[in-house]
Amino acid sequence: METSDWVVVGTTLGAAVILGAFALFVPYFVEFLKRKWFSPKLSIEFELAPPFCHLTCWKLPNQETRPPVYYFTFSVKNTGRSAANDCEARLEELWIADSSGAFIKEDAFRPVNLFGEKNNRLSPGRSMFFNLGHISFPEHQREHEKSSSVKIDKNDERLRFTLDANSYFFQYDSLLPGNNDPQSYRLTIAIYCENSPGIEQVFELTWSGVWKETEEEMFREIVIRRL
Repeated sequence: METSDWVVVGTTLGAAVILGAFALFVPYFVEFLKRKWFSPKLSIEFELAPPFCHLTCWKLPNQETRPPVYYFTFSVKNTGRSAANDCEARLEELWIADSSGAFIKEDAFRPVNLFGEKNNRLSPGRSMFFNLGHISFPEHQREHEKSSSVKIDKNDERLRFTLDANSYFFQYDSLLPGNNDPQSYRLTIAIYCENSPGIEQVFELTWSGVWKETEEEMFREIVIRRL
């Protein structure tokens, strides 16, 4: 075989290898572009003010009175170019401040899902709200919201911040104030979606246990901030 023939063979084989490698690489490159430019992008929004945190009323069956309740929520916003599917918010960790102000992780706490909107598909430009928890009117809490947690004495009359989770596993289902001073907690919240990387947010919550009739007064007794 002459030199020119070897050149043709080599060129043909080289082109075949390049085309084969390119054919293998293209799907990964396309997927990379889809994830980088067209995937959902999630962010968490929160403010200790309406519409995130607000005073409303319970609507109870077979009961004429509508006791007041404060609800505390946050939103997840999709600023990406495609919908985020099967979104869920989970309370991953609970940290409790000791008398020195240091936060100690509750190692026995198991992650639980938080209540949110029934439609868990988050379209581009849309926000979805999830509940952190609520504080009911003291009389309503005493009569209708008994704690099921082994961590909380059923005879404890202090007003609790009730966590809005779909299950508790007999762990903390609510957060108590201090005996004489406000008590601080940290909640690690994680957002998971089927087709988007998860994100986390830590909220610090300080609760005095004192009920107030207006949002302006109440949001000095319970303070929630993002860290």
